[in-house]
Amino acid sequence: MLPLRNMWRNNRKIGFDDRLMALIMIPLTSFLVPIVFFGMRFQGVPLYTVRNFWTTLIITTALWLGNRYIMIWSRTRYPVFKDIRRRMIVQSLLMLVFTLAITNSLGSVLHDYCGLTDPAIYPGRNLADIIINSNSAALFCVLAVGAIYESKYFINELQKSVEEKEMLKRETLKAQLNALKTQVNPHFLFNNLNTLSSI
Repeated sequence: MLPLRNMWRNNRKIGFDDRLMALIMIPLTSFLVPIVFFGMRFQGVPLYTVRNFWTTLIITTALWLGNRYIMIWSRTRYPVFKDIRRRMIVQSLLMLVFTLAITNSLGSVLHDYCGLTDPAIYPGRNLADIIINSNSAALFCVLAVGAIYESKYFINELQKSVEEKEMLKRETLKAQLNALKTQVNPHFLFNNLNTLSSI
């Protein structure tokens, strides 16, 4: 298992340095989820409050870091290209279970703090609606961010593969050139010696 403090240093398994992206996207996602998925507004009912933002920020941060760790683990566990199908299946299942578990457990712990079940703050919604909205929001966001991470990872792996192929091609040409040199040099020397001896 990778220690949590080394998680940000293990960027080769992620494919890029994602610290800036996480620093921007986690708060932005936390800000937008209550507006998009729960219909909250700054004026009117349901009212967007700081409590809603902090609750969403805690859940989003846990989901982002946990799913990032799952991606690193699965890429370490299945590093070979032929295992990509198995890696994607295992990674997707782990991310799905983790996302639903964290969303529902943290949501149940924080739902009173957030005030989503208070009819005065959020009228017309029962707990089942809130759970469906929360899980939908979490799965949508994890799917979108996971797609970004996977596409960036595949692009970097493809680039590495092309660079390795070019390097192998150069090494092969260099080896062929050296082989020709070793074939030509004794021949050239032998021909010159024959010419000298005939003179």
